[in-house]
Amino acid sequence: MKPALLIIDMLVDFVHEDGALHVPGAQEAIPVIRKVHDTLRERGVPILYLCDAHSLDDPEMADWPPHAIQGTKGAEIISSLEPAPDDLVIQKTHIRGFDEPEVAEKIEELEADYLIITGVATEYCVKETALQARKHGLAVTIVTDGVAGVERNTGDIEGAVKELRLAGVQFLSSKELLGDLEGRVHAA
Repeated sequence: MKPALLIIDMLVDFVHEDGALHVPGAQEAIPVIRKVHDTLRERGVPILYLCDAHSLDDPEMADWPPHAIQGTKGAEIISSLEPAPDDLVIQKTHIRGFDEPEVAEKIEELEADYLIITGVATEYCVKETALQARKHGLAVTIVTDGVAGVERNTGDIEGAVKELRLAGVQFLSSKELLGDLEGRVHAA
């Protein structure tokens, strides 16, 4: 299997407590994502950041407060997860990452058939992007300690996890993932 790491929406507006759309638990995911990022980078795994970048009149603003507005501090990747020069950064205006044609194009270009997903929010952008990846025939693992959710309504995250499992998405802790990936890379 040829993996790629997706880091979704680890932006100031989602991660910082005073951000426009703070996601509880996002701060706790930072060291996990950093470790996964650095370990996979050492193994030559490509890394893609998918980042909300909205205009004030995006349709999404009807359901959510203004957030990740292009050109603002809130739309910037948090400094502790700053991309390396050869990491790919793709801006998105949709909850589903593959709605941006560049996402599928880059994954195809990289010949990746296995996506490892971290970031926020579990029941929104993470879920929708993972489901789309499965529809594109990709294997998907979500790093359980490298994601956080909003839980707008009680049970939203649990429902998302059930839906993802039914679609064939695997859930592993970062420790399990890095051990599992070691086996997959050597077996390939």
